[in-house]
Amino acid sequence: MDNFREKAKIVFQYILERYNENNIIDTEADFCKEFGISRTMIREIMAVAKLIGAVTPRRGSCQRLTNKKELQDFFDRYLKD
Repeated sequence: MDNFREKAKIVFQYILERYNENNIIDTEADFCKEFGISRTMIREIMAVAKLIGAVTPRRGSCQRLTNKKELQDFFDRYLKD
């Protein structure tokens, strides 16, 4: 669980710093390459982002950041040290 938490922290912080609402975010392959995280782990992290309503999947392999505030709140509450 700690490994998942640390990886989610890295990915969510990256998204929060780099993207604005309604921007298309990197693909799973891009995240894997950027952070050296397995595709399975990226999918699990993005599933959390979808569950909290921060990210919306788009047709194809893209995802859009649709609620940056929700992602920030989740990050602050559960991932920030």
